[in-house]
Amino acid sequence: MSMSLFTRMMGIFWLFAEGLIMIFARKGYLYIKNGETRQNGFLYFCLLVFAVMVFLSFAQEILPVRFLTSDGIFSSPFYHRYVWNLYCTLWTLIEGAIVWYVINIYGLLNNTVKHGKQVRDTGPAYGMVIFTAFIIMMYFIYHMCLNATISEGGLHYKAIRNIFVFYVKINGVFWIMIECIIAFIAYKTFVLLKNN
Repeated sequence: MSMSLFTRMMGIFWLFAEGLIMIFARKGYLYIKNGETRQNGFLYFCLLVFAVMVFLSFAQEILPVRFLTSDGIFSSPFYHRYVWNLYCTLWTLIEGAIVWYVINIYGLLNNTVKHGKQVRDTGPAYGMVIFTAFIIMMYFIYHMCLNATISEGGLHYKAIRNIFVFYVKINGVFWIMIECIIAFIAYKTFVLLKNN
């Protein structure tokens, strides 16, 4: 189940685009909250995650043969499906972070307009922490169970492929909900700024 070069490049491009939107959303949030936008540590972390994903996308072409002939994950016939589902997981996490920043930007602007001063207290960060932990655990538990099922044998190739695709659809539900929230908050922000 090899993934085409085009699919891998589109995955990398979309990860980069989503990450860029998240970085600018965070920059805007920090600027409104603190009057500064320094985020070097966060940028380095994002670059590290991006580099790891690029490596994982091309690992079967890059790694020496001994890694590909062992019983490890790199030699799995479903390796690229695992990687693609990891992309989907990261997109969900990034979009969740964008929503968190957008909600907090709206909260800061709304407080400034209502109270005539900036109120630094914003939405609880633990909500984003819980969401992140849930999405990461979902990825690992889902694929650990799937891997155990594949190891036992008995599942047809098409059934295994459909189980991998079902994970993408689960993330799709999150994407739709997140996009709706972003659109709603963006509209509220537009109305707020237009009226003031």
